[in-house]
Amino acid sequence: MNNTTTITIDLAKDIFQVAVFSKHGKSLINKPIYPKKVRQFVTNHPEAVIYMEACASAHY
Repeated sequence: MNNTTTITIDLAKDIFQVAVFSKHGKSLINKPIYPKKVRQFVTNHPEAVIYMEACASAHY
């Protein structure tokens, strides 16, 4: 697991903010992404550990 990257996803109603970090904590990607594209994005990083954060309005 020491070769993994980290993906953080901030869930919202219409668009998600996605950030990818290297195993050393360096930011590689930080961009908004539409929910329909999340599955495709995640499959391009099969070794990643994924963390999600959502505010109360994300479930509205």
